[in-house]
Amino acid sequence: MSEQSARLLAALWPDSVAGHDHEIRYLGGNLREALAHYRVLFPELISYRGGLFIESHFDQQTIDEILDASAFGGGEDPIAAAEQHVNAVALSAEDDQAHFDIEIAKANAAAIGWVWTQWIRDTYAVEVRIETSISAADDCMIWFESSPTEEARLG
Repeated sequence: MSEQSARLLAALWPDSVAGHDHEIRYLGGNLREALAHYRVLFPELISYRGGLFIESHFDQQTIDEILDASAFGGGEDPIAAAEQHVNAVALSAEDDQAHFDIEIAKANAAAIGWVWTQWIRDTYAVEVRIETSISAADDCMIWFESSPTEEARLG
């Protein structure tokens, strides 16, 4: 087993999360909800101006504004900033803050990150870096950043 796979399995089984998956009742769950989960795991992507973006989140005008504003400096990598803005996926629901569990959020992030890395590498032949911000229910996001060549970044 690869080291990456071993880390994923360890993240999916944190000691603080009790119960067995077969005991969970998916009340209100349906096939459409399951499809939405798969679409998070296996997104269609679009390449634009040196970045890689989730197609269903893609807004050319917003990306152009972020990248064009970078011409005025600021030190932040403009492609990474645009990718974070477009590709970020919330790991907690705004209407369910009372049930937020940081360990479950971290386990979900590990699983999503592992799948994204493999999916994007195998499907789009691009290496990505997984980034997260998980500190509280209102700060719980995951996104990926591509690693384009320096030539593409200077565009």
